[in-house]
Amino acid sequence: MRVCAGSHASPALAATHGGAPHYAAMDDRLRERQERRVAFLRTLYDDVDSSVTTFVSGFEVGERIGADRAESLKIIEYYAEKELIKVDDYATGMVRLTAAGVDAVESA
Repeated sequence: MRVCAGSHASPALAATHGGAPHYAAMDDRLRERQERRVAFLRTLYDDVDSSVTTFVSGFEVGERIGADRAESLKIIEYYAEKELIKVDDYATGMVRLTAAGVDAVESA
């Protein structure tokens, strides 16, 4: 399969179905992942009442929004990379919001 030089799609994403790009399943998975990330941050915000000093279990937050432990860890890593949360311990999933995390929730 060829991907045009100007195309933003990688060959892996350019799989076709019936001769046309088939992104519906991928779009649904991406949308669900994004929705869980947003739900995680909002739930964390609510759990700590917008505090930037209170640590809670990110795994428990994830469980309440329907994410398993593996997905919760990915969400934790994502928000830590964006500096919206601080991680005390990745093994136990203990996290807290940062001021930037509070701002992100309040401006959404």
